[in-house]
Amino acid sequence: MHDRRRHQEGDPRARYGLHYTDFCSLSNHCKTLSLGHGGIRQHTGTGIEDGSTCLVAIVRDGVVYVGNVGDSRAVLVKEFPNGKVNAVALSEDHKPEVPTERQRIEAAGGEVTGLVYGQRAPEFALSMWPFNRVVDVPRVNGILSMSRAIGDASLKPIISADADVTVHVLTAADKYLILACDGLWDVVSNTKAAKLAAKCATPDAAATALCKYAIRHGTEDNVTVVVVDLRGCSAVPESPANSVVVTNSHSVALDAHAALAPGPPRTQSLPRMK
Repeated sequence: MHDRRRHQEGDPRARYGLHYTDFCSLSNHCKTLSLGHGGIRQHTGTGIEDGSTCLVAIVRDGVVYVGNVGDSRAVLVKEFPNGKVNAVALSEDHKPEVPTERQRIEAAGGEVTGLVYGQRAPEFALSMWPFNRVVDVPRVNGILSMSRAIGDASLKPIISADADVTVHVLTAADKYLILACDGLWDVVSNTKAAKLAAKCATPDAAATALCKYAIRHGTEDNVTVVVVDLRGCSAVPESPANSVVVTNSHSVALDAHAALAPGPPRTQSLPRMK
């Protein structure tokens, strides 16, 4: 999933040279990211300022791998025999106000503008361009409201394209996986989204219900929702430690079942791909 942006407001034309490759395997995922970085180097300084989030989910042998760059989000919907529904986030939003992200941005020579500390901006600033682009929400250098993205060449390396990867061993309680852009999550909590989806008999119905809910509740952004049916994909019984997070990585090369020994979820860093 990509939540794509153009810095030229209202331009309906797609920019050239931006091709999306299906992430059908982990090795192809690595190749695609490598090509993407090459494209960024090629187009830096050409005026092409398109950028996008990137959210990838791969289900294989009872394990789901989720890779995320930006503020699109993956949420696991768990439904238990007693009817209880839980939401488990399998990605973290990359926002400039997150302390670790802000530290990285400032260390790279950037700054975070906007309502970082929750101050209330003057009314004129909230309604007048370009002030409203600086004070409305936390932004990197007053421009981008996320701290990681693919593209956005002029903001590299302040904006990172490094993905966080979560590995989750599926259980019988795992019903759906929701992949959605911030147009949904701006107005719907993880728990509410999970409960809405769990009521639906099919993933298509769940995706439609979530989109309609976001629109009814006043989302101001585009809404893209993908719902994956996980029923029948489980590999192991329910366990308190079914997820492990791999950060700052372009690839995943680990045995998920071996990595998820008893204990709390852990974070592992893998070498960056050359």
